[in-house]
Amino acid sequence: MREAAEPKSDAFRVQKEIFYEYLDKQGLKRTQQREVILETFLHADHHINVDQLIERVRQIDPTIGQSTVYRTVNIFLECGIAQELRLTDETRRLEPIIGNRHHDHLICTECGSTIEFFNCSLEVAQIIAASKHGFKPARHSLKIYGTCRNCQLRADTQR
Repeated sequence: MREAAEPKSDAFRVQKEIFYEYLDKQGLKRTQQREVILETFLHADHHINVDQLIERVRQIDPTIGQSTVYRTVNIFLECGIAQELRLTDETRRLEPIIGNRHHDHLICTECGSTIEFFNCSLEVAQIIAASKHGFKPARHSLKIYGTCRNCQLRADTQR
């Protein structure tokens, strides 16, 4: 579990260091294209999907190809600065790991919106359950699927 979030600039610096150290260890080059993709990812809202990342990257540099973004995203996942979230069956989303306080997700099955939340009681209950079963958790993800307030209101007004 993560501790309280680091200030964004510290988290950005740490993530960049991890990324560049990984590139060096793997014998991969530090390119301007990878720098643009990294900066764009780090400054994106949480839960950016790869298509959104490609669109934002191309607004900065239209010469960066889709395959370059996909390969760089895979490097983010391999080096540990990002995690992949599957909040709905059809959408692959990314989220930075460092500087991002642990949270869980409420996911609307109507519109696909996602609400992040943290609940200390749920965290404690999960720790107790793991301990009771002699289980040492490495990480967890709680996703609650349902209908958001806006979709409920929309459905009520259509009746």
